[in-house]
Amino acid sequence: AAAVAAAAAHSPRERTTPVKLAELNVDPALVIAAGVDNSADFAHQFHIAFSASVSGACVFSGQPFNCATTGFAGDTQEWHDAIAKLNGSASSKNDHCKATPSVVDIGSLVDYPRRHCGQNPVAIQDCFDDVNYVKHSRSFLYQSPSEGATAGTIENVDGLLAQMVLDPATSIKVVRPASTAEAAAIDAPGECLRHVLDDATLVPGAAVDKNWWTFDQREFFTDQIGFQDAGFVYVPSRCEDMNGEGPGSSPCPLVIRPDTCAPPARDLSADTLQYAAYAEANGLVLLTPCLGGDVDQAKFPHAFDVAEGRLDVYGQLDPNYVQQSAPHMRTIGAMMRRVVGSPSPPSPRPVQPLAPGKSVAEQRAASLAAATAAGLVNNITIVPLPPLGIDKTSVLTAGCSNTADFSHQFHVAFSSIVTGSCIFSGMPYHCAVTRFAKDYMVAKSNATAAGIHCDGCDSNGTLTYDHCKNHPHNVEMDLLWKYAEAPPQGHVIDNVSNLVNARVFSFGPTHDRCYQPPAMRNVATFHLRYAKDPSQVLLVEDQPFPHTLPTNETPYYNTHGNMTGALYDGPGECLRHVFGKGERVYPVPPSHEIEVAARWRRINNSEFVTPNNIAQGYKEGAWLFVPPQCEAGGCKLVVLPGGCSAYTDGAPPGLGPGPDNAFARYGMANGYVVLKPCQGGPIDKALYPNNHENLRGMVDVYGQLSPLYATQKGGQMEPTGKMIRRLLESV
Repeated sequence: AAAVAAAAAHSPRERTTPVKLAELNVDPALVIAAGVDNSADFAHQFHIAFSASVSGACVFSGQPFNCATTGFAGDTQEWHDAIAKLNGSASSKNDHCKATPSVVDIGSLVDYPRRHCGQNPVAIQDCFDDVNYVKHSRSFLYQSPSEGATAGTIENVDGLLAQMVLDPATSIKVVRPASTAEAAAIDAPGECLRHVLDDATLVPGAAVDKNWWTFDQREFFTDQIGFQDAGFVYVPSRCEDMNGEGPGSSPCPLVIRPDTCAPPARDLSADTLQYAAYAEANGLVLLTPCLGGDVDQAKFPHAFDVAEGRLDVYGQLDPNYVQQSAPHMRTIGAMMRRVVGSPSPPSPRPVQPLAPGKSVAEQRAASLAAATAAGLVNNITIVPLPPLGIDKTSVLTAGCSNTADFSHQFHVAFSSIVTGSCIFSGMPYHCAVTRFAKDYMVAKSNATAAGIHCDGCDSNGTLTYDHCKNHPHNVEMDLLWKYAEAPPQGHVIDNVSNLVNARVFSFGPTHDRCYQPPAMRNVATFHLRYAKDPSQVLLVEDQPFPHTLPTNETPYYNTHGNMTGALYDGPGECLRHVFGKGERVYPVPPSHEIEVAARWRRINNSEFVTPNNIAQGYKEGAWLFVPPQCEAGGCKLVVLPGGCSAYTDGAPPGLGPGPDNAFARYGMANGYVVLKPCQGGPIDKALYPNNHENLRGMVDVYGQLSPLYATQKGGQMEPTGKMIRRLLESV
């Protein structure tokens, strides 16, 4: 267990009659959660889920948020089988996040708290607080060599939090003693409190029995979910009364440390007693909900860990165990709100009646049915990639998120053949692997490093995953320009002088939880250095969408009941700027959808794809949209990188609402060819054992496959360049 100082005393003497838990003189801005091992997992998940109320956490040998039941590409079949036997829940006996932390994909875990509750609209009530509250929180992370988690576990918590907080170097403290002797010398609870409460003056005292209160827990739960009838709260006299009416006028911080309170003596853990010692000396309230009670085995047949006195961090009581609505989360959340004096959460907001019209899903189903009737589905006719005499002044790359990163890096690396780009939430060129002076170095492990080729990283540290999106204010544009203008030997990219006439559309929605400001301004700034005229670079940052490439059908952030969309045409605005040079262009109407779908071709691109490309996730097969007027040459080209499987996809791209459909309809009306290379294939695990991003089907923008990823020699860059050059050839 975590080391504690000698000030820890015996467990409290219990009052014969538990009292009703009351509102106390607590500072609502200083509420933290703490725990060791199982309770550390809970403290971390409680902190993230209740981040509007909980400002930090002490995590001793804990695992990342929502990790236990999340499957990763590196998991074994044995693990998946064990999860299936428990109906989707995990257990302490198959805890892959602690036993095999190298399989954990840190980059994917962050999306769950950001997006799971919904964005269009926020559909799940009592889910998580807005992740923006986490930005200013503080966390203390500790891994002792004597505790159960494998090396790399706490590093993964560090890697997750570093993506979510504003200033990781200040707000996260990681302590990893190298030996049990070193660990024994550390007052770990005290170190945690001093960091998370940001108060270096805190010292331990001696807890006194009269300040231990026993409170009735039964009012906070109904089912038998593992809580005892009574819990403990340590209340120094200065923290008893509200509004300065009692012995102390300053509100007290609150520490929430759930414990097993082991029957029959109801003993508390050593670290819990140490928190009580600090509570007495410094005016802290310590809330200790007691586990170890009965569990309804008929209702919760897989709650093995809960029955042994543990908190539900494995989904044994509820598959949504990390949400505020889950039994243990809801119960302790209610206790916290009682002590702080905050009201219960509001009742769920009624969903407004749906606007007239079909939903996006209904529209897509209707489109698929029409395409099937027209013989366009499962029509596996594969043809070679033809020369089409594409207009060499009009080649555009476009994408959103991961594919936006790729579109931008491709534009820069192949600037002699690409003349414009539309970047919907992307990061600037070669940013993912570049260390900046203010970058926080995450504790290094196989999972946190993930094979990234980072020049200048500390030997025991690695870059925060997505640091260019999560901490774009740290980006030093001079370093990115330097790489583009004078790349190292063997890093082949076109001369940046080709960017002088480039037109760029950089789009960052106001409610994007993934790409923080000024990420899209950084993309625009990169191009402004080379553009002949600033008007060539259009930055849009005023549209209230979530993380998306919006089409006319996309509603604004959290718009309830909207089936008709906000009528912002992202593809149209992109094409207006890049190809139209400010003049509006028009698509064919949606009623022409089947006619448009019939113009997609399945392409055999094997002549451009090498075994090395395939090992790095590039697929044989591509999709090509060719309007009738483009058969003779002279048309413009739109390149949409991303995941597809042209040889096996049943239907052509773009059926129903969405960007592919929109770009193709504009192509039909205006003479634009659309090329969709197929990336996201399986990578060679033997060659790239620590890769996570590409293993889950993302395009290569992180340098997890090669330091050449952003050059013309990149495994996913090179074949796309070859295909574009073929299309540029005369008919």
